[in-house]
Amino acid sequence: MPLGELSAMASALLWALNGVLLKPVTARLPALRITSLQYLFAAAFFLAVALPLGKADGVSQIPWAQAAGLVAGAFIGMAGGDTSYIRSLGLLGVARSFPLSTAGYILLAFLFAAVFLGEPVTWESVLGAVALLGGIWLVVRASGSAIDAADKLTPEATRQGLLYAGIAALCWAVTTTILKLALEGIDVLSANIIRIPLVALVLTGAAWRVYGIDLAAYDRRTVLVSALAGMLGIGVGSIFFLYAIQEAGAAKTAVLSSTSPLFAAVLAVAFLGERVSGALALGTLLSVVGVWLVV
Repeated sequence: MPLGELSAMASALLWALNGVLLKPVTARLPALRITSLQYLFAAAFFLAVALPLGKADGVSQIPWAQAAGLVAGAFIGMAGGDTSYIRSLGLLGVARSFPLSTAGYILLAFLFAAVFLGEPVTWESVLGAVALLGGIWLVVRASGSAIDAADKLTPEATRQGLLYAGIAALCWAVTTTILKLALEGIDVLSANIIRIPLVALVLTGAAWRVYGIDLAAYDRRTVLVSALAGMLGIGVGSIFFLYAIQEAGAAKTAVLSSTSPLFAAVLAVAFLGERVSGALALGTLLSVVGVWLVV
């Protein structure tokens, strides 16, 4: 498997590990506090790794238009995409929200990649994306979280949930397209010196504004888990993601990085004791076929 495609799947694996690590923590702290703490550790990780390697010099050489694209991509994806996805989750539930937003993301990423980036779209990649989406849907439905409030939807909740899922998909696709253009000839470590610390500052400021400065809210386990998740999921994961966009292209990265639920299901079986159902096994097999077609 080429390094670009492999990097996209590595980012999906690390994001899935991130979710498994944080699952016990989310019951004790609000999402904004956890996310801001993760980004602080991720920013510290990047500075500790990149500065001794002289990557700060590369930052000063990034053209202003590409630097603006890196920053815009970070905030469109995070503030627009992730926030809209979380709202969609609350309205539709994960069993509907994730497949819908992911399907929209992949469809729009293919469209934008073909129109704005000139990337080729083959029948194999399209069929692979369809197979992968089917597999993801089965994996998500097989999870325990699939039986949720989404089964009691009102028409208004459905409309709003679909709207937010569509906004999330659009923001993620725009972000992937912008990053492909902004990363042209840019070292990924230098790019993340711009992106991650800036996002960390904004999130930390937002958390302090909403909840105040209360260090007692963070116990030792929460700090350790957030540090590990931040350095691996956000830190190393974003390096793989940006490298995948550079090497594999926006469309393939959108498809392959969406395999995180597959990895999450495998990790949940291995470390959280969740059972293997027929739907999970079939979804896993279908996802593997989809990845094979894409790469």
